[in-house]
Amino acid sequence: MRALATSALVILCSGCPSTEATQVLIEGVKTIGAPDPPSFELSVSGHGFGLLPLTYDVMAGAGAAQEGQVRVEVVRQNGTPAAEIQHITTNIASTTEIRAKIDLSAPLPAGIYSLRLFNVRESKVLVEKPNAFEVGIRHDVIDAGSTIPDAGADADADSIDLGMTSVDGGIGGPFDSGTLEVADAGLGSFAASFRYRRPLILQNPTPVTAPLGTSFRLLIPHATLVGAGHASPNGSDFALYFQGQRLPHQWEDPVLLGTDQLVMVANLPVDLPQGSLGTPVVLYYGDPAALDQTTDAVYAFTERFDRDLDGNAWRLSEWARTCPDRRGLGSLGSYCRRDDDAQNPLFRTLGSPDIPLLVGQAYELTVWISGLSVDSDLTYFAVSDANDSPGIARAETPPPAAYGEFPPSTMATYQDPTTNSNRTFTGWRFPSAGLGFTRARVRFAPQVVGVNLHFRYISPAGAHPSAYVAVDDLAIRRVLGTGALEEVSAGLGAEESR
Repeated sequence: MRALATSALVILCSGCPSTEATQVLIEGVKTIGAPDPPSFELSVSGHGFGLLPLTYDVMAGAGAAQEGQVRVEVVRQNGTPAAEIQHITTNIASTTEIRAKIDLSAPLPAGIYSLRLFNVRESKVLVEKPNAFEVGIRHDVIDAGSTIPDAGADADADSIDLGMTSVDGGIGGPFDSGTLEVADAGLGSFAASFRYRRPLILQNPTPVTAPLGTSFRLLIPHATLVGAGHASPNGSDFALYFQGQRLPHQWEDPVLLGTDQLVMVANLPVDLPQGSLGTPVVLYYGDPAALDQTTDAVYAFTERFDRDLDGNAWRLSEWARTCPDRRGLGSLGSYCRRDDDAQNPLFRTLGSPDIPLLVGQAYELTVWISGLSVDSDLTYFAVSDANDSPGIARAETPPPAAYGEFPPSTMATYQDPTTNSNRTFTGWRFPSAGLGFTRARVRFAPQVVGVNLHFRYISPAGAHPSAYVAVDDLAIRRVLGTGALEEVSAGLGAEESR
């Protein structure tokens, strides 16, 4: 009897509808009105809107899907909320359309925006439409009722949604790990023996043309790709191509290989006016036999401090390669200065040779700094026209606001022997317990031909052999401007397989 009852129940439920929630899909987004205060609207088309899981009474043989409440979120290309949006009122017009009224405190800036849909009682994203609409890039005016092309649309007639991975000021966004199982989606034949590729979405958000050679940073979801069996763990199989030619690239921090925080640095192969690059740069990977071709040639200047510096070109002032490498590549792989001199006060400058940067052009310097301070020790970074004593006296220190990472925060006044007068400096004072290598990121625009970089260690209170400062992995790249947002943004489109 137990077996018969079970069979009857199976027969009874064979015609029952599924109690799973209807699959929700966003197919398109249409703007209604200009994205200016006080508000504009979005019309979101798709299917499955407003339907929660089915409530079904097996014995009664009846059930119904209830209307669900949802909320809409609009985010920038890098995944951050748009601060100009004050409130979003959502209305489910039907199971195939949602209307969202966007209240604004200021005009929505030019850029690409994604749309996310949530059930009101949940924090998990129900569905997301990357690159849902764009403002002020291909269209000067958004007329009432106009449809904005999907910012991730492929150059071919067929629309291909490009879920993006972006880097903006060091902030990574979500990426689409879906594979597009096609041999060619407008990118031509595959290069070399790579099995996978993704087009880059490169954008210049400023009205100033980004010249050939301007750098960009690209976030690579390396751990995810390795986990899917699409990329090599050592990162040697990544390559960039533009119109059939391979482009140089370098890892900003190779320590992050094997993580989803890995960043690739490369340069524009052509000038890029405001907006998007028409012919895409393409990222290739998935060739186990590929050899590592990373190169520091993408930078305007680099110094890894893994060799003894030329004392005829550098001002050393008793700085030496006597401290550990920050990546653990060797026991002595960074340049440092210890407070082992009884001179009071002690001023010791590590000054670079002349670096042929362009006058007035914006650059970004990254350097890893470590140290231990005793009493009122201080280390500062400066830019000058020479590394001699007069050059040190003329050196200018970028303000803390020019730093994107690890800004100096201590201000102190000392009797400076290069000027024989009191000078106030803003620099780093490290914890007495020491600080491991930390990356500083600062922007500046040289005002002279052949600039020199200075790292100056100041100890005003006698010798303390435990105190020190060390620097490692210095690199300079060309950027759009000295502001953090003046950056060529780079995103990843959908993955294609060979």
